Amino acid sequence: MQSLLLLDMMASKLDSVDVFLPAALHMIHKSVHYSLVVHYAPQDLVEELSKDLDPAQSPGENLTCPCSQAFVLVEVSAPGEEPIPLGNDGYKLVTKGVKDALVPDSPATYTLTAFCTLANLQDFKLDPPRGAKKHTALVVIADMQAKDSADEPVNFIVDSIMLLPRDDVPKVVASMKKLLYYTAAATQINTRKRARDFDEQFSPATASKCRSLSRHPTGPELPDYKSK
Repeated sequence: MQSLLLLDMMASKLDSVDVFLPAALHMIHKSVHYSLVVHYAPQDLVEELSKDLDPAQSPGENLTCPCSQAFVLVEVSAPGEEPIPLGNDGYKLVTKGVKDALVPDSPATYTLTAFCTLANLQDFKLDPPRGAKKHTALVVIADMQAKDSADEPVNFIVDSIMLLPRDDVPKVVASMKKLLYYTAAATQINTRKRARDFDEQFSPATASKCRSLSRHPTGPELPDYKSK
């Protein structure tokens, strides 16, 4: 819970379009003004975050946060299409039927498109390993293409991919849900003024110091992100 003290600092940076945000695929949208925007649902703020905040003006509306890129957690259960040659050494990789690992019960599927060279082609393949029904990966989204029809799946442009070992997936899913809540909470704080001045409790001079690289719980866990 000590990390909650950093939320005001994080919230002040969310006006920058160069931020790199966590998201679920359905939360990412195209914008005429920015590279991408992520729509977060307002969350029930824990007591430590709701202190001294002005009342929300529109608590039921989505929170819109611009970004340069977003990272998501996806599941792939079928091999991608054959690479399409582009120019002398370029390739286009298309993977269809992609699901969001954070909302596995959703029927929505998406398309991921990556552009690469022969040298790094394997870094962009999402095919499930032999003998496995699906593969999970962290994917950085750089852009999205406009749909030609309402029935066509959204096509996201991939910047990079990190495949996850099967045993690590539950921990990564849990961490992503906490991170989504943390970012949504920071976005809410950024839209609502906090009537707080530095005092003995919030002075940077009294901040806890990290003495070693370790992890120690400092209070209850943050709640998971909830779509509303």
